Amino acid sequence: MAGISERFWQADTAILRNSWGYVQDPVYKPASSVLEDLVDVVSKNGALLLNIGPAPDGTIPDGDLEVLKAIGAWLRVNGEAVYGARPWHRFGEGPTQAPAGSLREQERPDFTFEDLRFTTRAGAGLGGHAISGGLYVTVLGRPEPGPGPVTVRARSLVKGGENAPQAVREVRLLGAEAPAAFEHTTEGLEVRVERAALASLPAGPFVLKVVPA
Repeated sequence: MAGISERFWQADTAILRNSWGYVQDPVYKPASSVLEDLVDVVSKNGALLLNIGPAPDGTIPDGDLEVLKAIGAWLRVNGEAVYGARPWHRFGEGPTQAPAGSLREQERPDFTFEDLRFTTRAGAGLGGHAISGGLYVTVLGRPEPGPGPVTVRARSLVKGGENAPQAVREVRLLGAEAPAAFEHTTEGLEVRVERAALASLPAGPFVLKVVPA
């Protein structure tokens, strides 16, 4: 889907790039790529079916297990942005779009640090206009290496904007102990994330939980 679907939907994909079943020369997707697709789909009111290919004797290959365990490690930290989450009134922002339609995943460009996806746990139905339970901003790509903290800019969360928090009490990087420093203005929400905190997280996207005042 190119955007939020009114009806709940399902996307399916395989853990391999070169097969939907068991092969002797598997080319695995990294867990981070599967997680990017998962968050993109959930932000558009969907679910992701992930296919694996057991060996002829029914066992799951070690390579499959390695990717699945990495996905599980990520969900243990960031699962609240996925499980039971609903779309916000916008699915996200950023320069990279997943191509809509069937059998087009090979056309998807790599997501970047500027690609954000929004989900909410308000339970208010499609659109998630009430965000008393928290709004989740998932940053799909990691920043380029460098010194000092990085700044995440969510331009959709302008202060006073439609459906955006009128005031923000706290922003927390899921998996980090201390709240993140932030500035909420008419230009959007800017959050400063320490690189050391990012380095301690499982590989893949990272999630900022925005708690309204």
